[in-house]
Amino acid sequence: MKRSLPLPRSTRWFTSAAAGLITLAPAEQLTTARPDVSEAIRRVAQPQRFIGGWEGVLGTSLDLVIESARATDAVECAARVLAEIERLRRLLSTYDPASEIRRVMAGARVESVELAELLALYETWAGRTGGLIDINLGGVIAAWREATHTGRPPSEVELTSAATRSRAWNVDALCKGFIIERAVAIARRIAPGGLLDLGGDIRAWGETVWRIGVADPANPADNAPPLAQLTLREAAVATSGGYARFHTVGSERYSHLINPRTHRPLAVVGSATVVAADSVTANALALATSGGGAERGSALAAAHGATGYLFTDRAGGFTSG
Repeated sequence: MKRSLPLPRSTRWFTSAAAGLITLAPAEQLTTARPDVSEAIRRVAQPQRFIGGWEGVLGTSLDLVIESARATDAVECAARVLAEIERLRRLLSTYDPASEIRRVMAGARVESVELAELLALYETWAGRTGGLIDINLGGVIAAWREATHTGRPPSEVELTSAATRSRAWNVDALCKGFIIERAVAIARRIAPGGLLDLGGDIRAWGETVWRIGVADPANPADNAPPLAQLTLREAAVATSGGYARFHTVGSERYSHLINPRTHRPLAVVGSATVVAADSVTANALALATSGGGAERGSALAAAHGATGYLFTDRAGGFTSG
């Protein structure tokens, strides 16, 4: 159970170090939330800011700061954001057997504008990144998950078969960013500014400048000091890295990030953090630059819309731009 605490006028801590990002401020902890939106939202500063937090949103946590003159507007904003996220989840979740995308994966036609747009984004980013973004990794990811039970890595034949399976889609790379953008578009109709943190993917809207801390891959604990800081205003930031999540196969540990070109886990020991104008771009570039090294990552990020980036390594070094 989370609970609300006062927010100072400057900024605030959001803890999501496991995802690589922390919104920096004094040591108060964003907490809450009760199921009822009006109870979950609390006024925390002047000019008025309202905060709320929810668990189990797209399988992760949602933290929301809303800048609004009236509490009723903040409550309405939060309710509409949650409703939009749930509406899109019902369309786009590959984990929900009743979703539209699951029906399409089984052979049905695309019906919604939202799914058509998401599929088009994958095609666009596959081209921009030379195949480093690939929607058809669902079978490959399943093969590596199965390997944690069998104790042996999948063979080349098994990986090739999994990679060529028709409509074996996994949309984790871009779907959350797509949903965040839709949710923020709803929020800004009601509130002039705020910040949405969905499982460590952060999107700010409005004029407030937020300080974001980048977690140290060598020490990613929630209470660890950040390796570096960046600022965020009317923009998005995302981090991708294999240092915090692994598949254990036999005695070996493998990153959860898959290289679409080899169908094998990336040898990622650091992280890639990208700032961009929108969450889809930030997520796409963070994933595509993971494991590519600072030189290749910097060139790719700069060429496709990044307004800032930071690549870290396990030794504590980083490259920024």
